[in-house]
Amino acid sequence: MNDFVLATRKLTKAFGNQLAVNDVNIHVKPGHIYGLIGRNGSGKTTIMKMVLGLSKKTDGEILIFGKAPERNAHEVYHRIGSTIETPGFYPNMTARENLEVFASLRGTIDDQSIRKALHTVELPYEDKKHFSQYSLGMKQRLGIANAIMHNPDFLILDEPANGLDPIGIADIRNLIKSLSRDYGKTILISSHQLTEMEQMITQVGFIHNGKLLKECDYEDLLKRRGNYISVKTSDIKKACAILRQQLNIDDYSAKENGVVEIFDLTHDPSAINRALIMAEVDVSAIGLKTNGLEEYFSSLIGSGEHV
Repeated sequence: MNDFVLATRKLTKAFGNQLAVNDVNIHVKPGHIYGLIGRNGSGKTTIMKMVLGLSKKTDGEILIFGKAPERNAHEVYHRIGSTIETPGFYPNMTARENLEVFASLRGTIDDQSIRKALHTVELPYEDKKHFSQYSLGMKQRLGIANAIMHNPDFLILDEPANGLDPIGIADIRNLIKSLSRDYGKTILISSHQLTEMEQMITQVGFIHNGKLLKECDYEDLLKRRGNYISVKTSDIKKACAILRQQLNIDDYSAKENGVVEIFDLTHDPSAINRALIMAEVDVSAIGLKTNGLEEYFSSLIGSGEHV
């Protein structure tokens, strides 16, 4: 677990009898952008709050830079920057004035660090506009400026593009990619916007109802979720037997909704269809499909698969 910027082992959070996070094992590699993907209320924010020490864990272990934060709080948290939920700034202050307040809370006011943070997120340093006059996108960028102002190694960003229009979302995406590529930051980011996440992440963890369903490198996921042959049948058990025994196809996944996803694309869909029909297996639909993150996540939820 010391090879990771963040590693959790059986991380659990209960509110009374309700398990918000259940035995979650996360492994964030140095230099990567790890996308924590799940629906609203799935446990993403709760995990981040426990990692940051903002919420006490019920059970399990958290290691950040190989150290337990409860015993190395100053050393660990000094190397982390974060935005959790809505950024909280003073509405009657400018961006620079707000950052000066947060810098003083950390014990130092470094004008150059404030200037550099604002420049990185493309907000003006000498601006008289108050925070209350900012657009939502500008507010989100100021939240990220506050997170990077002390030059941390690890960023934890909770839904940083939530509520933004397409242009604002693209701006935040490009900023996050730049922080990783140009500044060498390791980033843990949560979102329910799957199509946006797949444009920036290098690692991914799917969470549903407090459980981590799957964790992997995004590159590995691309190999599994690319083109595939989808077969809809009323007799999935018999169809799978035909695939294995007659067509020698082993690389497939059977879903509970009567769909078989075949990843071995060396076989022609028409030949598969013919073999199933000759074996008296009803086929209501067959064709080549491409799996996006959203479809992949839906298939994980439907199959009940988890790590």
